[in-house]
Amino acid sequence: MLSFLIVHVIFSSILMVSSFLFFKDQWAISFGVGSLFSIFNAALLGFVWQCILNKKRIALAISVIVFKYAFFIVLIYRMATSKSLDLVGLSLGIASIAGVGIVWSFWKIGTTKREENNSGFI
Repeated sequence: MLSFLIVHVIFSSILMVSSFLFFKDQWAISFGVGSLFSIFNAALLGFVWQCILNKKRIALAISVIVFKYAFFIVLIYRMATSKSLDLVGLSLGIASIAGVGIVWSFWKIGTTKREENNSGFI
């Protein structure tokens, strides 16, 4: 999970810096806010589910799901209706987690195949 978050931070930073160069500042800030939101969501999701699976508490899992998603829905609504954030930049920032997931999965497949090829019989 940590490697996924590191790839997400690197990917989002590169896209945010390039968007500052080629687009309006408001769009780049909105993309950064959306990326931070998705990074925070992924980190919280990984941490909470690890705690839930280790302790095997169903009530904790249900309460986390209900409160986390209710909070995030309100937060996304507030950000989307805000006049200071660009909706396209915010949406692409939040959706950047999908691109990071694709890049990270290909990277993991590549490292796994290299380890399999290097672990041959000697």
